Amino acid sequence: MKRNEILRHVVAAGRPLVTKTQAGISAAGELLLYGVIGDWWDDLDAESVVRQAEIAQAGKEELIVRIHSAGGNVLEGLAIYNALKRSDRRVIAYIDGIAASMASAVACGADVVRMPSNALMMLHKPWLRAEGNSDELRDIADQVQILEGSYIDCYAQKGNLTADEIRELISDGKDHWLTAAQCVEMGFADEVLADSIDVAASFKPSQFHNPPAALWDRLVVKPSAARAAQPLENEPMKFKIVASGGGRWAAAIQASLAKKYTTVEAAVAALASLNIDGLDLIVVGESEASDDVIQALGAALGVENPEASRTPTPTPTPAPTQAPADPDSAAQRAVAAERGRVTQLRALGRRYGLHETEVDGFIDRGLAEAEARSETLDIVARRSTSQQPVPGVRVIGGGSPEMNVAMAVALMNRFDPVASPLDDTSKPFAHMTLLEMARAHLSAHGVDTNGMTKQAVATMAMQSTSDFAAILADVANKSLRRGYEAAPRTFTRFCRRVTASDFKPINRAQLDSGGGALRKVGEHGEFKRGKLVDGKESYSLVTYGEINAITRKTLVNDDLEALTRIPMLQGAQVAETESDVVWGLILNNVVMSDSTALFHTAKHGNLGGGVIAEEGLNAMRKAMRTQKKLDGKTPINLAPSFLMVPAALETTAQKFLASIMPSAAGSVNPFANSMELLVEPRLDAASEAAWYGSADPNRIDTIEYCYLEGEEGAYFETRSGFDVDGIEAKVRLDFGAGVIDYRGLYKSSGS
Repeated sequence: MKRNEILRHVVAAGRPLVTKTQAGISAAGELLLYGVIGDWWDDLDAESVVRQAEIAQAGKEELIVRIHSAGGNVLEGLAIYNALKRSDRRVIAYIDGIAASMASAVACGADVVRMPSNALMMLHKPWLRAEGNSDELRDIADQVQILEGSYIDCYAQKGNLTADEIRELISDGKDHWLTAAQCVEMGFADEVLADSIDVAASFKPSQFHNPPAALWDRLVVKPSAARAAQPLENEPMKFKIVASGGGRWAAAIQASLAKKYTTVEAAVAALASLNIDGLDLIVVGESEASDDVIQALGAALGVENPEASRTPTPTPTPAPTQAPADPDSAAQRAVAAERGRVTQLRALGRRYGLHETEVDGFIDRGLAEAEARSETLDIVARRSTSQQPVPGVRVIGGGSPEMNVAMAVALMNRFDPVASPLDDTSKPFAHMTLLEMARAHLSAHGVDTNGMTKQAVATMAMQSTSDFAAILADVANKSLRRGYEAAPRTFTRFCRRVTASDFKPINRAQLDSGGGALRKVGEHGEFKRGKLVDGKESYSLVTYGEINAITRKTLVNDDLEALTRIPMLQGAQVAETESDVVWGLILNNVVMSDSTALFHTAKHGNLGGGVIAEEGLNAMRKAMRTQKKLDGKTPINLAPSFLMVPAALETTAQKFLASIMPSAAGSVNPFANSMELLVEPRLDAASEAAWYGSADPNRIDTIEYCYLEGEEGAYFETRSGFDVDGIEAKVRLDFGAGVIDYRGLYKSSGS
């Protein structure tokens, strides 16, 4: 049994809704997400959840997921979200109590989300506890920013709000609590259940920044007056508590519960509020708990130890009176200590450049931070001897984070003084060459550089045991990101962004019911079953990249371009690669799963003619409005939201979409300000006359582009070079794109 078993007890109308769970699956075969998302102790890590989802309700067309969670790990949550989105079954999620933080994003992965009227959903910016120097904390902040984008995308794909609107909603850093009705209004939920349920909540308002007291009270178990008034003998407490070591503790606790509470519901709520680690109690059943857990439970309930009278012991010296222990503290301290240990070991590994598998080994072996540090120093020492340093020179690892940051700022200032202004700490390095900076860095770390040649200084600075190479890599990475972000990517406006956890083919299905009006129900109440039809498209992630070198020659020749301009150009190349892939789908008129080209007059109805004028644009609008559902009968009533033109037609399109005060009714431009103009020079190479339209991707899927989870956009990494005298810098892009639905796209030949 799990430590949170008692916390998974939901009471509805005086009856257990969930009475027993095993491996995250209820007795009814439903998948339970009750607890902290990503917590492997409770089998709520992504691997366990995905495995449980395959088992839950196997063979059925629908998968029922029940959620009651305060949130958890973002990466684990994203993996669970993507697994639900990829499921071949129809996923129906019930938010039994609360879906807060990452749990609310996971819920959006379901096809249908249903909430009792008293359930709550909470959105906020992702947050974490972190430690490290200023560089490490900045890196962590950058990583959280990336995660925030993926997190927001979960809501944008499900709800009625755009990603920008959601980002603005949570930009204040507060917790935003939503009722079931509000969730339906925003599109995060699909249905409010008429009957609310009472929940023995496993969360306390103190866990959150601004819990709404009025709403939170709705989650507390409140037995009816009639039921609460029933005498105990008419409704006996059905608890049987068993301690593994025997004794009278269990009986005393059981008697205390029966004395204090008249209903099972009230007792469940009281036990749930304790959150004692390892508490294994089941209503109407037996579960054996350790003596330590039983004693902790007894102490929390104020039960006197019945074992104390059996073995006389010397009277101890009275101890100072202490405040009653927080019943949550034991569990919370254990969880916090473990997570703190893991965080410390991860930070240690990053600082000394350990491989991820080495850090995982520390974690799996249960090493404390001090033990791991000792082994880390041994690893660094072995690597130092293998690098064959310059004779007579002592290499010292580590260093001053402040100096590293100051040098990086000074180098970026030389490249772009406006974007990277100097501060007091970086001014001393402002006019140094790369070689002078390397010499200063080595000297500050105890290396005597007097009499060393330029080549010797450069060689020493590029050793893997020196962190000067990391400074150069940081500058190159910043330049790469700047180039990537500055490059125009027009496709992002009309395409949908997603992430994938692996390189397996990404299959997308468009499901819609037969459509049309509802069919009349006969006098005998016989409902006819609707039919679902689907169309599938598939694409895969592809890896692009190249390796460059930052060598000692870079230092000797003071080649700042190798760290700034060239990486910036590479960043732009990454962005250009993405644009080439996406626009290539349109320009190549790719063949879809129905063996028909994307733009086709007869079969797809999205290829026409006409210039950018009222007649041509009206033909596009009519074609989109009259596109049919997959049943081939029911119109989906789309409207073009984007007008995509080659550079040759930019002025023409601007004039036609401009808002001009007409002198007569017949002069009104019905298309003024009706679409967003996107100018893409790649279209000119194919045709300077052809133009395109696209519907809002929130209305219908058009083109989808995808990154590897956790490595969105340009990814930069370095290592000590084996083939070069310095460090190797790898620029990598894991990216893919595919046309999901032709109905939201239109092409005009322009003639």
